[in-house]
Amino acid sequence: MTLPKKYRRNIVVDHHKFHWHFHPYRFWVHSSFICVQDASGTGPLLKIQWVGIALPSHVESAIRFARETGWDPQGKQILEIGVNSLKEPVTFCIKPADASRHWFYDDFYNRTVREAHIVDPA
Repeated sequence: MTLPKKYRRNIVVDHHKFHWHFHPYRFWVHSSFICVQDASGTGPLLKIQWVGIALPSHVESAIRFARETGWDPQGKQILEIGVNSLKEPVTFCIKPADASRHWFYDDFYNRTVREAHIVDPA
């Protein structure tokens, strides 16, 4: 299955051409995601749950991270990762095997809420 043409972008990472797709009206909590696929339209997806701004350089870094952790764009296995680009440097994580559908957002926002309620004893 190839990615839709509408809102699809091209990117070249390490001499390999990919398509990445996002829908600008779905960039809010629990719905912001980006899908990456080999430009041939074959192979597994890289599904990215995103917090922050998705610049092309960040997408490139996410693809490199996925490739380093074992995602093969010509293979068979879909990989899901989470990306936080609210602060530099951009951070990445891989979806745990036992995670829920919105694993990254649940973890990110619950951690943010917990940290916001930490009171400095000093």
